[in-house]
Amino acid sequence: MVESAIVLLLVAVVGYALGRGLRVWLDAGRFGWPSLQRLRWSLVGGVAPSRYWWGARIDALPPGDRAALLASQTRALGLAHASSLRCPLCANEIPGAWTPGPDGRVTVARDPVQCPRCDFRLDACRHCAHFLAGAPQSWHSAAWNQSDGTWGRCGFYKRPQPVEEAVDPDMARALRRQGYEQIQAPVRIADSMLRPDFCRAFALDPKRLRQASGVRRPGRKRAALLRILSLQSRTFLQEQELGAQEARTQARPYCGGEV
Repeated sequence: MVESAIVLLLVAVVGYALGRGLRVWLDAGRFGWPSLQRLRWSLVGGVAPSRYWWGARIDALPPGDRAALLASQTRALGLAHASSLRCPLCANEIPGAWTPGPDGRVTVARDPVQCPRCDFRLDACRHCAHFLAGAPQSWHSAAWNQSDGTWGRCGFYKRPQPVEEAVDPDMARALRRQGYEQIQAPVRIADSMLRPDFCRAFALDPKRLRQASGVRRPGRKRAALLRILSLQSRTFLQEQELGAQEARTQARPYCGGEV
């Protein structure tokens, strides 16, 4: 009985994977790929379909189809722009919040990402991998599980500080006995819901973002939409440059002699 159930389960799983792979095979036929390439992506699509539908397929689509897909999927998200975030505090749309990262995954945009209505900051210290929550004595424990994550220090930027402010009391007394009055220590963050103006080292920590603000980093589908946006922006800039070059060429005076 148990063996029969296992066999039926395996048959169902294999059939489901074959069905997904068949969809990929049929869809990939529109791109004129060689049979081996279609077969490879069909096998990949049977196991990890998003790698085809939101990866290789996006790159193979004509520009017009990419633009239509971007528009329809953005509407499905209930957003005006695919790069936007719905503010977790006031539900207002924050434009330009997300951007493709170097690894292809979605990350926070470089410019200050702030809600225009309630001032929520996506790039706040509490969402950063460099943030050390609470007092120095808590940094060697599960710091983010401390009762107060609203303040702390920055593990990236360091400045000379009195030992009493930089480390726990026991360590401060030990350093005083050794003749130290100041040491290089992480910069103090008084409010982790903000971000210092001098900061250029924000590094998104998806786990902290989820725990602190209930926001999940977008997945492969949104990454594909952001990639389409990047391709459109690059094409637009190239067209502008070509247009400017043509205008400069036409504006040059004719210096040839009369025939």
